[in-house]
Amino acid sequence: MLVKFQEKKLIKQRGKQRTDSTQVIAAIRQLNRLELVGETIRAALNSIAEVAPRWLKAIISDEWFERYSQRFDNYRLPKDKKERSELALKIGFDGHYLLHHIWFSSESQDNLQELDSVEILRKIWIKQYTFDHNGLVWRNPEQTGLPPNSICIESLYDIEARNSSKREINWTGYKVHLSETCDESTPNLITHVETTAATTPDGEITSIIHQQLAQKDLLPQEHYVDAAYVDAYQLVESHQAYQVSLVGPVAVDPSWQAKFKTGFDVNAFVIDWDKQVAISPQGNSNRLWRTARDSHHNSLIEIVFDRQTCAACPLRNLCTSSATAARKIKLRPREEYQALMERRHQQQTPQFQQNYARSRWC
Repeated sequence: MLVKFQEKKLIKQRGKQRTDSTQVIAAIRQLNRLELVGETIRAALNSIAEVAPRWLKAIISDEWFERYSQRFDNYRLPKDKKERSELALKIGFDGHYLLHHIWFSSESQDNLQELDSVEILRKIWIKQYTFDHNGLVWRNPEQTGLPPNSICIESLYDIEARNSSKREINWTGYKVHLSETCDESTPNLITHVETTAATTPDGEITSIIHQQLAQKDLLPQEHYVDAAYVDAYQLVESHQAYQVSLVGPVAVDPSWQAKFKTGFDVNAFVIDWDKQVAISPQGNSNRLWRTARDSHHNSLIEIVFDRQTCAACPLRNLCTSSATAARKIKLRPREEYQALMERRHQQQTPQFQQNYARSRWC
């Protein structure tokens, strides 16, 4: 259909497009952690009973039937916190006992390891239980920590569904990114749909969307997105690799100097990229210029000034809140930094704001 739309000139070549995401709720029953582990081992037992009933009967006792024959529903589970923890630990021991026999028992059948329900049991047990010097432990936020939502399985019946929150919305499932044309002279038509886990940041999808649109020969000239899709890297890559102008606001400088406008933020320093020199507002040069990476593994330039020079500076309190350390500034690589600074300036202008609003919501 997209080809037909192009032939009919309903999609403008190198026109305008916009992308945004929305929530997709997984078609699963919401489970708390205790329900999850109970239902997981119950499903594994049911699968094993179909292919190896004699083997299963030989390794478990009658009380397993009492514990796992009925579906785990919260209304049937203990209400007391201690009793719930004890049940969770009991289920954990049962799961490890079952997995141990599947992998290490001399009588075990190799095909049991290949059952989907057994593999799901193994994955969920890794995320919900751990070991310390006392043995098996039911994970908790305070002592052992819980896995991040990006890898935490929420349901054994949809192991790719993830729990996420966006502002006041919390959901378990997926996120769908819809791209559509938004030229004034043509109808708005969807050009691409990209589905991800609910926890996948929007910024990780920008490049993928451009790759997919390029394969369809549907790349826009201007691509309008919200701030979640835009970072310095995307600004540069979109332009260099796809000749696409990525239009959307970027995050403002989060430093206290920029936030409160009472100190020397990055803009107060003169950067000579060729000589790898940064000049402070007092005219002092940096001591170090080195490459680094942030917590998301993005490339950075870390610039460090001389400690003694900073200590003697009469305007130190406008530069750093540290009592002893020298001033450090962190910049994106040259092209990214320049693109970021340019966009921060652009998005403050009335022209950018009007154009962005018109194309995003027309």
